[in-house]
Amino acid sequence: MAARAHDVAVLALRGRSACLNFADSAWRLPIPSSASDADIRAVAIEAAEVFRQACKEGASSSSSGLEHEEA
Repeated sequence: MAARAHDVAVLALRGRSACLNFADSAWRLPIPSSASDADIRAVAIEAAEVFRQACKEGASSSSSGLEHEEA
């Protein structure tokens, strides 16, 4: 989550020259409406939360898949 938030912030501050944690998925990140601290922070939190939700959903679907195979 922190790495996703970092990517949002560094893209907003440095643009295309930013060094990203997940460069292959930069297109998926939300873009802040301005370079203000508050806007960057809000969008970074949003990106981290989306990533957290995706991880939770992936974990629950993979565990339910294992249960299904065992039954």
